[in-house]
Amino acid sequence: EDYGTQMIFKILERKDGGGGEGADTSMNLCPSTFQRLAQHNFGSHLIESVFISAEESIRSALFEKCVKGKIKSYASHPLANFVVQALVTCVTNKNVAKALAEELFPIFDQLMQSNKGGVVAATLNMCSRLNVRTSRAFKAIEGVLEAKAEAR
Repeated sequence: EDYGTQMIFKILERKDGGGGEGADTSMNLCPSTFQRLAQHNFGSHLIESVFISAEESIRSALFEKCVKGKIKSYASHPLANFVVQALVTCVTNKNVAKALAEELFPIFDQLMQSNKGGVVAATLNMCSRLNVRTSRAFKAIEGVLEAKAEAR
């Protein structure tokens, strides 16, 4: 592993040693440390940089261990939503992209109402760029626009 990768995992590792000697490094990640950093004024910039500059295996490991199943709280957070945007913008693994999309589509309306349209836009771009869940993406944004039109 390169030095940058080692540094990322060192910052995010569990303090109890996790999986023990020789364990898969990604299994030693601490979701609570990730969450604290993602929701911190300066730490969020670090996590954004990790998603932007890291190799796909690191993005995928961080998604699986720290983000999956928690996307609603991150995407809705004033700072962590930028972390989500960085992940969605940079992901190249189609399985991760599909999982992200499936978690994000149901909250498009909520994100738009709370001024988190950047997450919605990044998700739509990801679906188009990777050609994943494009039909569902269209339906999700169509639903948001229809709800907005009905509210008028």
